[in-house]
Amino acid sequence: MTTAMALIAVNDAAVKYVSEDISVGQVLVIRGGFICVLITIFLFVKNQRVFPPDLLQSWNLVRAGTETLATFCFVTSITMLPLAVATTLIWTSPLVLTILAACVLAESVNKGRWMAVGGGFVGICLVTQPGTDSWNWVMVLPLLAAFVGGFRDLITRFVSDTLSSHHIALTTCIMVTVLGAVMCIWDWYEMDIFTVGILFFSAICFASGYILFVEAIRLGELSFVAPFCYSSVVFALVIGVVAWGEFPDLITSIGVLFVVGAGVGMFLKQKGTSSGK
Repeated sequence: MTTAMALIAVNDAAVKYVSEDISVGQVLVIRGGFICVLITIFLFVKNQRVFPPDLLQSWNLVRAGTETLATFCFVTSITMLPLAVATTLIWTSPLVLTILAACVLAESVNKGRWMAVGGGFVGICLVTQPGTDSWNWVMVLPLLAAFVGGFRDLITRFVSDTLSSHHIALTTCIMVTVLGAVMCIWDWYEMDIFTVGILFFSAICFASGYILFVEAIRLGELSFVAPFCYSSVVFALVIGVVAWGEFPDLITSIGVLFVVGAGVGMFLKQKGTSSGK
């Protein structure tokens, strides 16, 4: 899981780097196209059908639509925000999912998890600092991505079990690539082979990270493995400092700790509930 988060953080950094010269649409269409090819090759190697009939089932398409919107919001945000800030805000999605599970599915949420949700939203306020000079409207984008991501995770429960995680990912990548192609009609810049190479490298990191993420979830106990997702915030912080000199101020740093602590606490409380505590 930690390796997966490191690879995904490097992918985000690569996207942020090339976005200084090309549009978000170009990032989505080129990186998305590369990821589609990589997933297709992986399915061939596994002797699985690339386009099974269930690929077009309604819940899978709805899920792909929500993840496409979340991807657009997050990719746009990292082009304009410090990497650690964008990464921290999007990892509030487990908090959103807890609220949705309680409100939509009527799942039981214990007091400890509600306290974690509250602590997480305190962290959001400290990171975004609304009403101050540190506030930037772009901060709404990763939060929107987290909110939509919560719905995505909720919808995933209704996707047919006949579809593998790679088929679900392929559906999303196709939709993201199509969105990027449409955006490029109005916003296209010349690119050199180096930029294309960076996007290919980004696609490899993302695809590899995704596969490792899935394997970690399948092989390890979820309540133990899941908190390591938040290592991505640490990687994003280090990369941001080294590559762009993005040093967060004290209040932002405290907010990051609140969000990470709330997320980790959420999974630990979930473990306690499953153990009957």
